[in-house]
Amino acid sequence: MKFPGIGTCILVWVSAFGGLAAPGVWQFQRGKDQVEVIYQARPLLKYVFTNIQFKPYVKELRTLEGHNVLLDAPPDHLHHHGLMMAFKVNDLNFWEESPTAGVQVVASGPSTVGYVDPRGEAVIYQRLYWVRPTERGHPDLAQVALLQEERTLRLRVDAALEEVSLEWHSQFTTGTATNSYRITGAGYHGLGFRPVPSFNRVARRLNPIGAVYSAEAKWDVVGGEWGALVGTVEGGEVTLAIFNHPLNTAPPKFFSMLNPFAYLSATQALDQQPQSYRAGQSFALRYLVTLHKGARTMEFLNSRAYQIQTTSNP
Repeated sequence: MKFPGIGTCILVWVSAFGGLAAPGVWQFQRGKDQVEVIYQARPLLKYVFTNIQFKPYVKELRTLEGHNVLLDAPPDHLHHHGLMMAFKVNDLNFWEESPTAGVQVVASGPSTVGYVDPRGEAVIYQRLYWVRPTERGHPDLAQVALLQEERTLRLRVDAALEEVSLEWHSQFTTGTATNSYRITGAGYHGLGFRPVPSFNRVARRLNPIGAVYSAEAKWDVVGGEWGALVGTVEGGEVTLAIFNHPLNTAPPKFFSMLNPFAYLSATQALDQQPQSYRAGQSFALRYLVTLHKGARTMEFLNSRAYQIQTTSNP
C-alpha cells in the first residue's frame, strides 16, 4: 500500500466532500508520537501513539465550533482514553491497563501516515501489533503478535449537516503462533467513547428503537445500528453517535451508562458471543462516529443510519 509522503507538517488542498477543490482545507501536523488534523485552520482531531502507551487512541475530537468532546485518562479510570479500540485476545486483556495487560505496538518504520484521499477525506493510517507486554520490544513483532491491525481513520466534515464524522476501520489478521484465536471481553469492550464530564449523569441516551434505559443508568446494552448521547459542551448541546457499518459480521450492540460517568461503546457482545478465528484469518471492525451541533432526534439518527447502510460513502 502506497501513501503520499509526509514530513513533520504538510499542507494539502482538496474539497471537503469530494466536490470542487479548495486551498488549505486540511492540514496535518505530525509530531514524533501524534498526528493532529486541522480543518480550515480549526483543529478537529488529535491521534496519539507514544511508545509507552498501552494503545494508540484519539485523544481529542472537536466540533466545528472547536469544542473537544473526549476525556483522556480520568482519575476514576486511567485506562479510559478518549476514543479507543480494545478487547481480550486469548484471555489477554487489552482494555484495562496493568503490568500484565496486552499492548498495541506501532510498527517500526513509516507505519503512520496522514493524507487526503480523492474524496476529500483526511486519512490517518497506522499498522499495529497486538502483543503480550513482555514482547513490546521484540525485533519481529509480526512473528509474536496475536493480532496485526491495519487501522484507518477517515475524518470528514459536512457543513450543511453541521457534522464532523470519523470512520474507524480496523482490519485484523490473527497471528500464527497458535492455531486458534478467541476474541472475548466485557460487555463494553469494543470501540469506546469517554465524553467530557459535563455529560456525566445528565446526558440523554438515544437508540434506534426507543428502548427504555435503566433508572440506575450504570449498565445498559441495546441492540441496533447506532447508539447516541446528547449532552452539553461549553454551554452548547452536542449529539455524539456511533453507527454500525453493514460489513461488520456480528450483530451490533451499544453499551452506555451515565452514572457515575458517561460512556458509550460499540460492541459485539463479546461477553455473550465470543468470536473465534483460525491462525492467519482476517476480520474487520468498522464504525462511524459523528458529532452534531445541537440535539438530534431518534428520527434524524435513524435516517443517518439508513444512509450509511445504503451508500458506499457514509
